[in-house]
Amino acid sequence: MSTSTAQLALATVALAIGIAATWAQARAKRNLHYVTKPLATTLILVLAATRAIESPVSGWWIVAGLALSLGGDVLLMLPDRFVPGLGSFLLAQVCYIVAFTIAAPILGPLWTLVPSLLLLVVLVLTVLPKTGALRWPVLGYALVITAMAWRATTRYVALAEPNALLSLLGAWLFCASDLSLAWNRFVRQAAWLPIFCLSSYYLAQVLIALSI
Repeated sequence: MSTSTAQLALATVALAIGIAATWAQARAKRNLHYVTKPLATTLILVLAATRAIESPVSGWWIVAGLALSLGGDVLLMLPDRFVPGLGSFLLAQVCYIVAFTIAAPILGPLWTLVPSLLLLVVLVLTVLPKTGALRWPVLGYALVITAMAWRATTRYVALAEPNALLSLLGAWLFCASDLSLAWNRFVRQAAWLPIFCLSSYYLAQVLIALSI
């Protein structure tokens, strides 16, 4: 089995376990969810590490981001650990920002800022007023994740290569996942939001890992 085939198989298994984690959450199968949720992220982390071995240093920043995401997954499953979990994911986004900035222009065309600014406006106007005492942590995270999406967009515009497209899709899926999480927690709960949140999250992470 070639390395690329093995990596594709690993990505498929990780997504399958991510689907199991999503189903377990939807069905309130707590024990299964507690096993499958971090396991899926761990497999994506392994996938990224196998690709980073032969990649520039940017690949290892993505590995670091996935390791921090794994920590965030575990923290968010625990009671009263939302802020530490948010902090872990914030640091993961910082790692992704560094990865997407390496070998890409620092700024790029001004129009690449527009989608991220629109997302930030949506978060500030709809979610932030509902966050109460968590206003500042949520605002800080919103700034960082929109910056991450901007860097992925700038990178794709500059390089126009398949790997940059994967990171672009992964970055914006990550934003969609986090927006659904924030909406369900702070604005209005809906049965489909946690399902969308987890499924888009795992797909985003796999795409970012494959972008190495």
